[in-house]
Amino acid sequence: MILSKRCGGCDLGWAAAAASFVSVCEEIYSDCKAKLIFDVDKKGVLKLKAKIDGDDSKGIKGVEIFAFDLACVIVGSKAGTIPGFLVHDSHVFDAMDDRQLCSCLNIGARLSKEYNIQYIVMLNTDRLESAERLGFDRGEFPVSTILTDEGESGGLFGARFG
Repeated sequence: MILSKRCGGCDLGWAAAAASFVSVCEEIYSDCKAKLIFDVDKKGVLKLKAKIDGDDSKGIKGVEIFAFDLACVIVGSKAGTIPGFLVHDSHVFDAMDDRQLCSCLNIGARLSKEYNIQYIVMLNTDRLESAERLGFDRGEFPVSTILTDEGESGGLFGARFG
């Protein structure tokens, strides 16, 4: 974590958020360094940058989003200031390789239990099956709604769009 001098060293849970972010990132990428940088500009606007060393691929950007969201949930859960759930759309995971996806799902499952939150992931079936082949066990996690655009009954809640 890096706090600029303009932040005055203040800590509004930032240190805990940064530590959680780094911990999640290091669990996914054991060979990369991660950091969460907080700064306040001259106008008093908080600037935040999540960074994992390495290339700036879309897969790594997805992991940065995933890890930052979980860091916020962890800090918010400890403070009692979150609604009790986190939702990730498949877009967060699209560019990740299957190993990264599997790690993210396992981490999300573990932390949702630890912090008593509901973690909702919208994911294409083929990606879920790939993560399962690599070690994600969805046995206790229900898949209650399957959306498809196949056939006359396909769509969202019986409605067809487009």
